[in-house]
Amino acid sequence: MNHLDFLLEGEAILVTDAFNRRYFSGIEHEEGVVIITRSKTVYFADLRSYDILEQKTKNSLVTPMVMKSFESIKEYLASKNARKLYIDYQSISVAEYKRYKKTGIKVVDGSKLIGKIRQVKSSLELENIKTACDIAQKAFYMTLPYIKAGVTERAVKNRLVNAMKKLGAEGESFSTIVAFGKNTAVPHHETGDTKLKRNQPILIDWGCKVNGYCSDITRTFFYGKPNAEFENTFNLVAKANLVAQNKIKEGTSCKKADSYARNYFKSFGVDEYFTHSLGHGLGLEIHEKPFLSPKGKGSISKSVPFTIEPGLYYKDKFGIRIENTVVLTENGVISLTGDGRKLLII
Repeated sequence: MNHLDFLLEGEAILVTDAFNRRYFSGIEHEEGVVIITRSKTVYFADLRSYDILEQKTKNSLVTPMVMKSFESIKEYLASKNARKLYIDYQSISVAEYKRYKKTGIKVVDGSKLIGKIRQVKSSLELENIKTACDIAQKAFYMTLPYIKAGVTERAVKNRLVNAMKKLGAEGESFSTIVAFGKNTAVPHHETGDTKLKRNQPILIDWGCKVNGYCSDITRTFFYGKPNAEFENTFNLVAKANLVAQNKIKEGTSCKKADSYARNYFKSFGVDEYFTHSLGHGLGLEIHEKPFLSPKGKGSISKSVPFTIEPGLYYKDKFGIRIENTVVLTENGVISLTGDGRKLLII
């Protein structure tokens, strides 16, 4: 739970988005409205789920409150002498916005503020992400012996997801991608029933959740004997990954971070095959600020987890992506998922 000391008396943040409610309250609940002031966090829920919410908040500093109607929120804000209300414009309707405006309180867009607050992670949040990374890696190595000729992408996905759950994960961070052969050339391939053949590349993009926090990893490896073109391309991607990890420092702009890998590819004349951004932040959501892209805004700060995932994709041939979940520390960028920069051949 996060009390915000920088909020002034008379200021409040109101959140309705499920991820923001969980972030600011520490409570996962199916519905409701969370209001944060300088000294208190309250969670409004209607009578249908209030008893459950009351149990969830019993050992927390969050105060549950019944929301009989919008008047309940209006009365609470009045009781706190709220004069300025931050609301995430990205998660409310026009009708809701107009309703909040009618309270007489100054309503401002809090989406940037909320994103900035969520970007830097606490030690507990980082520990959850690290645990999710550890589970995802262990599950991958548990799944490797199952990958043989004739197995389908879907079967490998199911085996990997089940392994993560057996190791304690709540579930996937996102729908796991398993791609064989030329399907690896599609960055967001939809896992299907393609069967694995000898001498084919394999790309798996996966992650899991622990206490709501996500991990994200991509590994590209080979079943059989890779040719020189594949090996050379793999080494280019691996080096681009390393270059980006080594060069990103505190204060590095998101655009600059992306350029480290992109310019490396450009020096070999292959940058046109790098068709997505370098990476993204992650936490309760799989995609959070910062976004490391040619149009990315802001910069990298300490205790901010993000991904580094350069890739090269050759249509109808193969694609290679190496993705790690990393965090910037006093000692530079540290990977929480190993490196994946040595070609694995099975």
